[in-house]
Amino acid sequence: MELYLQTSAKVCFFIFSIGIVLRDFIYFIFFSEKIEPVTYACINVGVLFFIPLIFSFVRPIKMVKRISSIGIYEYIIVVILGLLCAYIYTYFWILKELTPGLFNIIDYGATPILTGIFGIIIFKEYIGINVLLLYPIYIIGLSLLVSAEAVNVKLMLVSLTFPLATSVSDVLVKKLMSLNDFWISDRILFIRFAIAFPFLFFYSLGHITIIEWDYFLYGVIAAILFGYFPMKFLVIGIRIGKMSDLAMYEMLIPLLSFLGSIPYLWHTLTMEALVVCVFLLSFIGLNLLIRE
Repeated sequence: MELYLQTSAKVCFFIFSIGIVLRDFIYFIFFSEKIEPVTYACINVGVLFFIPLIFSFVRPIKMVKRISSIGIYEYIIVVILGLLCAYIYTYFWILKELTPGLFNIIDYGATPILTGIFGIIIFKEYIGINVLLLYPIYIIGLSLLVSAEAVNVKLMLVSLTFPLATSVSDVLVKKLMSLNDFWISDRILFIRFAIAFPFLFFYSLGHITIIEWDYFLYGVIAAILFGYFPMKFLVIGIRIGKMSDLAMYEMLIPLLSFLGSIPYLWHTLTMEALVVCVFLLSFIGLNLLIRE
């Protein structure tokens, strides 16, 4: 049974990673020039909030009763999850500037490291020395990227806040789900995005542009396929799997994102920066193949 659960979790993490890569590229290629980043973020969060309601995965009355009866510790986790979610989904504006390749080298280059460390400290999981070696290699790689002027320093520093927010969110989701059986995947998604949606919605009011209805509809469809489903698989995987396994599969995201972004980066990356990126991604790829 344990082997079945761990295998299922790895499948969920794999689907999540592929879904995130597709989500970022679909936005960058098809929507970045048509929909403001914060508006697109609002569409994604809105879909993740409303889907569980529309399909009755979450019963609002039961949810309200449960929320009103939770303890202060559980309540704090729920609120922090919502606030972190609102912040994380503002990343589309940086994605638009850096391309999915460079952004995900920074974002999901660091996220697996933090996720793995949290797994060791909080959940007492084992993680191989090959993953721990990512620390110095990653730091050196980022320094070389900046020195090669391939990445705007301000954008890079802002981007570095997203891995921490993402990793903390994943840890809190696992912690919340471990408290009791009430917190199934759709209830987690509902409460998390129900808190995030008002923040992004009111913030987006100051950045409203006219959106053609067809692009709005396509945006909703993309949010369902590459927003809702990857996040649902992520939460399911977190519930039954290990954070260390999540960390390993998150390494697919920068690898695939960079490979897909080469046509967009070819005229902006210096040779030194390209070598650094290839080196970083080669090490990440080896970590996926070699488990300590």
